Amino acid sequence: HAMNLLFLHPQFPGPFQHLAPALAADGANTVMALTLRTDLPATWQGVQVRSYPLARRPGGDTHPWLAVAERQTVVAESLARAALQLRDEDFTPDVVCASSEWGDSLWIKTVWPDAKLGLVLGDFGDGRAPADPEFPTADPLDHARLLPLQALLRQAAAALTFTGYSWG
Repeated sequence: HAMNLLFLHPQFPGPFQHLAPALAADGANTVMALTLRTDLPATWQGVQVRSYPLARRPGGDTHPWLAVAERQTVVAESLARAALQLRDEDFTPDVVCASSEWGDSLWIKTVWPDAKLGLVLGDFGDGRAPADPEFPTADPLDHARLLPLQALLRQAAAALTFTGYSWG
């Protein structure tokens, strides 16, 4: 059965480098991606790629506990505006696949409430914070930044987590 699939990742293809082209190889599917990257062609391995700009830049004087949430909010707002444009062009995804760390899918269910949301989660190690150098965990209260992720997980139809990954 033909499906409309939408992949969200600021640095697409990221974790979807194999899945998105495999789904696009079935000519019955329409596969799209929204990304911040501007260096990809309009069609990458069968996936229709749209880049979107950041609506604004995160501030430099944000409380450290809110810095990740602010970055995620800026990305989420920017992506939601791009998603509204796709919706206005009559694209409705059956499934949206996103990576949880970037925040881009925080409001995707507002744009398409009936779409199934599948999330790829980072390595959460001890359950408090991702074991990722981009997200330092020296502060014992650093887990407060996971609040947006908790809200996102409530919207997801499925989520996948993993350890020891490499996109290279």
